[in-house]
Amino acid sequence: MKKQGDYTRISEKIMSLATPIFSNKKYFDKKYINEPEYLQMYRLHSRICGLLAEIGLSLNFIVDINRRYTIAPVKKDGGRFQRQAESDISFIEKSSDLPIVLIDYETSDAPIYKMQEKFKYLSSFKKENESIQIISLFITVTEVQHNWNKETYKERKSFAQKEILRLIKKIYEKDYNHNLKFLLGVFYKDHLELKLFQNKKEIKKRICKY
Repeated sequence: MKKQGDYTRISEKIMSLATPIFSNKKYFDKKYINEPEYLQMYRLHSRICGLLAEIGLSLNFIVDINRRYTIAPVKKDGGRFQRQAESDISFIEKSSDLPIVLIDYETSDAPIYKMQEKFKYLSSFKKENESIQIISLFITVTEVQHNWNKETYKERKSFAQKEILRLIKKIYEKDYNHNLKFLLGVFYKDHLELKLFQNKKEIKKRICKY
């Protein structure tokens, strides 16, 4: 197992590699809606996950897609407990075949309540999977909205800049997450904002203009 400083460097490399991968993309601004590079929701999730997987391959990890993990039980409505959850992308260490990085991505059709709920699961992976060192969530704050989702751009921006920081801090209330690195990526229509957290504190920030 690497030292904690090594995982901080891996987190910073993920942030660094995301910059050229997402620069000059036209996925998120509705003014490009008639251009081939603009992607609707059903394509956007697949494309972004594919690009994030490229980062893992660049770092010499094996990449698993939609891998299911045992997690610390999460109580759902009705009293039932969920004991497994999926991660969109997993970076797997070749020498040990163990997961090191988990990444999830939410497009702009994901309502705020769904992203709030997701933090219950993001905070529960490491208890049953001690090898996990970095958990990352990428979300989308754009004007692209489905008809049934009436949240405004202002509301989603407020969630991304304020409430989500409170949810990240709650992850560290669980003892087994004390040394976990949390990488937040927010896709706005004209830039990607990346923030790296450890033990409730933001330790690195990076902006990628499209």
